[in-house]
Amino acid sequence: MNVRTVFVFAVLFAVGVASSSHSAEGEKKWAKRCEDTLKAQCKAKDNSDTIAQSILTCTHPSGKNAKISDSTATNDGSIVTSVITITWNGGLTGAEYSTTITWKFDKAQHISAEVTSDNAVISVNAEHKKQLNDWFRDSMFPAYGGGK
Repeated sequence: MNVRTVFVFAVLFAVGVASSSHSAEGEKKWAKRCEDTLKAQCKAKDNSDTIAQSILTCTHPSGKNAKISDSTATNDGSIVTSVITITWNGGLTGAEYSTTITWKFDKAQHISAEVTSDNAVISVNAEHKKQLNDWFRDSMFPAYGGGK
């Protein structure tokens, strides 16, 4: 390998490292913006009520009075994880229940939305779990992902 070839490889390597570093930094900023926006959405009354009711409609369609009782959003620099707990009343008995979901996504794709805790008498069935995942993929993810 001659000096000129070594120099070209060195330049290409340096440009690639700089580009990757710049891309990784952009990804971290994006993930932090998503984290902050999710936290704000879950605290804003109109947004939080809509999110809570949508989660309830997917998981327990006969339930009523859904409210977000707790929410967190974190990121690892590229994947954003949101954990949302809703409280709600059973449609038949009126008893209070809680359901917690965990939603994960990155800049390019919705990863998953799944029920991670649920104390209702009737558990979330497979069809309703799919509806929850589909709702987060189709309704929530477009506001955060897709290269924005």
